[in-house]
Amino acid sequence: NGEYRSAQAMQKDFILILQNCRTFNATTSDIVKEARRQHLMRPGILKQAAAKHDLFLAEDGAVLEITDEDSKKGKKGKKKGEGDDGKPTPKKKKALPKATKNGGKAKSADPDETETDESQSGKGKEEATPVRKPRIRIKMTRESNTTDSKKKPAPKRKRVSDSGDEKSNIEDAMPEPIPKRSKKKDNSGSKTPSKKKSADQSAAEKKRQVASSKLMAKKAQFFSLSNWKKSKSSLDGTFKAARNFLTSQGPWSLPTNLAAERFTDVAKDTLAKLKKVDRYSVFADPVSEDEAPGYFEIIENPMDFATMREKVTAGGYGSGSAAAAEFFKDILLIFDNCLLYNDEDGEIAEEAIRIMGLVPETFVSSCLAIAKKSK
Repeated sequence: NGEYRSAQAMQKDFILILQNCRTFNATTSDIVKEARRQHLMRPGILKQAAAKHDLFLAEDGAVLEITDEDSKKGKKGKKKGEGDDGKPTPKKKKALPKATKNGGKAKSADPDETETDESQSGKGKEEATPVRKPRIRIKMTRESNTTDSKKKPAPKRKRVSDSGDEKSNIEDAMPEPIPKRSKKKDNSGSKTPSKKKSADQSAAEKKRQVASSKLMAKKAQFFSLSNWKKSKSSLDGTFKAARNFLTSQGPWSLPTNLAAERFTDVAKDTLAKLKKVDRYSVFADPVSEDEAPGYFEIIENPMDFATMREKVTAGGYGSGSAAAAEFFKDILLIFDNCLLYNDEDGEIAEEAIRIMGLVPETFVSSCLAIAKKSK
């Protein structure tokens, strides 16, 4: 009758059927087990039906029809020289030849174009030949001599006396050389303790600044929704690729502008969104032995979204980024348990792969929403 406008509307009725079955029948009965088995098989059946009728089921439950316009309309023949609107298309001008017979460049008809070519070739020549900059030489010796001569006039030579020695008189008459200043050498051959300490402090401060800048860049990349969506588009549909995508940024943390005590709000909001993403309630509640025989013989640490919510309410994770890291470990444990008990090619694992691709951006969107409310 056309009452269902989306896959989500149909899914609500399927869930209602399963709930009614559980309400009026025993949990261990065969009819409940059969209802649950059919409930888990339904995603694959919906996909097959959609593909058969040329439909596409979006993540939000919308149903899109896939049509081939060429097959419906057919390709209409066009007259030679006519465009799409039926008007004659203008003839294209013939391109000028690129080179002359002699191998030289052909001249363009546009004078502006030739000028630009010549200017570009001229610029290329100028760039090829480096221009030598003039050097300025400063002679320090002349300035020092002139300054010395201004300060101290050179003494005149004395006349050689009859009785005196000529050599000694000449030596006395010569000006005394100005002694050069010598740098004080440190006998120890090492820096003083105060200078060494300040150098170590500056090096440590530089390391801290580099580490802080790297951390800020990593956090900016982690809390970018566009970055996660772009990375998700490259997934190949395998469990390994989805898990690597989930763990690519390491353990989770809170934004720097969000108080540590707001972790509880972030965790509750994330779990509420993941419950909506889990359309078939595969990971919503704890697994029972009746639903999955031998489950607890294989899985040592079972985990689900309901158990995580109880842990958040009781304050079991703590607060701040440390709590976010522990919260991330339990999320990862849910999907690792799924692969450990189920086949990778099965429908349960396929549903886990789909949800894993949406988990990181779900957590990031919750962080950004709570941080916006805190302002």
